[in-house]
Amino acid sequence: MNDEILGVRELHLLPLDHLTAENYTAVLTNDTFQLYFINSTIIVVAVTLLTLGVGIPATCSVNRFKYPGHKYTVLGLISSQTLPLVLVFITFFTVMFRLGQVDTHIRLVFAPSTGVLPFAV
Repeated sequence: MNDEILGVRELHLLPLDHLTAENYTAVLTNDTFQLYFINSTIIVVAVTLLTLGVGIPATCSVNRFKYPGHKYTVLGLISSQTLPLVLVFITFFTVMFRLGQVDTHIRLVFAPSTGVLPFAV
């Protein structure tokens, strides 16, 4: 009965006889893929540097210094982590649309940083 359902083929967890590197070489030698990969790498590095560049000094400030409104700052940071990111991104898109920065690299850098920054602090 099982042979009829599955056919006569054998099932393997890893089909070692069919593993080739042809697909990898086809993708990695494609010019558009290389361009997209370089663009993505630049954006990821910029987001990481921006998040760390703002998050590290903010963390030091929140942890070391006691200033007026310190408790409200900590409460704001903690409560911002509970907001759904969709609400933050809708507001962020509205601001970027009004500034004329919708289809730019600046938006691609600031949008993920906005979502990640409360977790970095």
